[in-house]
Amino acid sequence: MYVLKFGGKSLATTEMRQLVVNLVQKININSRIALVCSAIGHTTSELNAAVELAVKGDSSCHQVVDKVVNAHHFESSERYPQKVLTYLHRLLDDISHKRAATEKDRTEILSTGELLSCFLMTRLLIERGIQAHFYDSRRFLVTEGKYHGGTVLTEMSRKNLNQLLPEGDGKVLVFTGFIANNRQGETTNLGFNGSDYSATLIANFLSAQEVQIWRDQDGIYPVDPAYMPQSHPIPHLSYEAAQQLATFGNKAIHHLSIGPLIDKRIPLRFKNIYFPHRPGTLVSSDKINSWGNIAVQFSSDAPLESQPHKTATIAIISSHPPELIKLSLFLRQAKITPTCFRKRSSAIEITIDAHQTQKTVKTLYQALTFNSHCTQ
Repeated sequence: MYVLKFGGKSLATTEMRQLVVNLVQKININSRIALVCSAIGHTTSELNAAVELAVKGDSSCHQVVDKVVNAHHFESSERYPQKVLTYLHRLLDDISHKRAATEKDRTEILSTGELLSCFLMTRLLIERGIQAHFYDSRRFLVTEGKYHGGTVLTEMSRKNLNQLLPEGDGKVLVFTGFIANNRQGETTNLGFNGSDYSATLIANFLSAQEVQIWRDQDGIYPVDPAYMPQSHPIPHLSYEAAQQLATFGNKAIHHLSIGPLIDKRIPLRFKNIYFPHRPGTLVSSDKINSWGNIAVQFSSDAPLESQPHKTATIAIISSHPPELIKLSLFLRQAKITPTCFRKRSSAIEITIDAHQTQKTVKTLYQALTFNSHCTQ
């Protein structure tokens, strides 16, 4: 079995969704598939905006959720989307009445994005002649603690899923990413970018052959291409290296998504939906890394360089971090003055003024990469 996960950008338009169906149809010829879907496009942020409007008592919150549901282009005869929409209106009315939204309220509303997305993708697969079945992950995935980003009860969730799935079912299994339930039957979620974590958990529970995460980039980059367009994707990472990148802020890797793969040695590939023939980045149990052991990335959200008085924290990740004196020399030569240095076992974090972000990233990567080649 292959577990394929598609994020919001990969599902954002009618054309993109047809690309997804094409991929599933091609892979499904030789392999069983579990499909894990995020909410389409900007659905989650739009639902969150509706909650904020409702808190203010602004009735336009209802127009926002109408727009969200209509963006999926459901058939008028489909009852499930209308049922979800009615539920959303009721929740928003309740929030407007009390002028407050609890974490439970917000989590419940945000969950509808994944429900609508998976219902739509299941229908599109069936229309293509592919046998598919939609599974709400709240039926098996259990968390405890917080509503947002709680701790997954792994063994309970595994048992629930194995009891839920019929034996020998040859259908494409379509699962909601991101969302779960707690022991009390209340909706929870796995936190920001939690759909990737959903995919690797499901892969572990079903002993999948491989997980593929499909995005609009070629894989994992050592430097954000927005700051260095000439940066190339990393062909291969070990589990440990991928976890290290995630720990220091690489937004392409969910910090919990690698863990479920390790004990069963399940490979993970990051692929580009626009160019499916490209190899992307492979994350596996193989200890060989092809990234040169040098990465420069943001360990805090990248700021807008045009905003005054903002700072960026950048992590330099290396198996042999440079000496602080040498690093200071690199930056001084480029006329960059960090406001803070912080050294860790496998990384150095520096804080700089936002307007120097792009210059700093280029200086660090070029200098450190050159130094790494010279010392090999």
